[in-house]
Amino acid sequence: MSVKNVSEVRYFAACNSCRGFVSFYDDVFSGLNRLYIIKGGPGTGKSRLMRDVAADAVSRGYRAELYYCSSDPNSLDGLILPELSVGLLDGTSPHAREPQFPGIRDEIINLGAFWNGDALLLRRTEIEDLMLQKNRKYIQCYHYLNALQSVNIACNRLVFDAVNTEKIRTCADRILKNLKSGDVFQKRYGLRSAVSMRGYVTLPTYEEIAQNRIVIRDRYRTAPLLLGALLKAVEQKKQICTVSPCPIDPDVLEAIYIPSLDLSVYTDYATCASDADASLIHMDRFLSAEALRQNRAKLRFGKRCSQALLESANEELSEIGQLHFQLESIFTAAMNFAKKEALTADLISEIYANRRN
Repeated sequence: MSVKNVSEVRYFAACNSCRGFVSFYDDVFSGLNRLYIIKGGPGTGKSRLMRDVAADAVSRGYRAELYYCSSDPNSLDGLILPELSVGLLDGTSPHAREPQFPGIRDEIINLGAFWNGDALLLRRTEIEDLMLQKNRKYIQCYHYLNALQSVNIACNRLVFDAVNTEKIRTCADRILKNLKSGDVFQKRYGLRSAVSMRGYVTLPTYEEIAQNRIVIRDRYRTAPLLLGALLKAVEQKKQICTVSPCPIDPDVLEAIYIPSLDLSVYTDYATCASDADASLIHMDRFLSAEALRQNRAKLRFGKRCSQALLESANEELSEIGQLHFQLESIFTAAMNFAKKEALTADLISEIYANRRN
């Protein structure tokens, strides 16, 4: 199944990481002819608006790229309709966005126009308290993820002495033996995983969009070495690719898709389900068993620490989710959704009127 045959493609465009909140929205939403920036509080219908636009586009035969919230994977934060060169983006914190070319390319959709400001003002203290609690818990979550990254770095130092990097480069060359030279290198971002209020969540995108698939079996998290080698080769060949940075450490990759080969390569620790039709690469083949044996006890201890820290980060995000849902209920009660739905219908008409022009 190639990407051109998938009506809805799902990604994240940001992550809760060891460095805090890391956003790729500026990269993902660049180069569009039209960008609608949606403003409004939690529970005001930003995600629903984008879902309605996406559903309408798919019903007309267009492809929709859906970008989910990295904290709440059930909520949409962005939408791109590639064939129309149109995007919709939640322009509120933490990925706040203002128009760069107002009226020419960028338009603001203000859902705040449909809420009862007096009703919200009556609950000002409650709203402010919930927001402060959320911010404190995000800080604690990022402390846990930073500590997790420190453990991972310590384990990586124990493992990398056992790695045969020359064999990894040879493997990358073999995977890309049919990759021809292109005109220009282009790297797009589409994250498949997120550390969220619902745990470590992975979308099956890289499995769904490619006819050719390679799963990397990776016990010691050395797969980024192979994925990095693949990315470097794609850059040298001046080809296009989509990459998925690791949500915990965005400096390394978790997956890559190369359209000219219709090929996805991705790690097994983030797969959604078994993929019987995919080829398999074991990273153990590039490791010295003797070198690993000397540090086995330390690596087991590091794995236990990593799991505990990830669970703690997820617990903080789960509590953030409960606070967020309380905020949503306050704003939802103050909204006039009939007027918001009318705006959605007008927006859909505008998108296709611009298409005809």
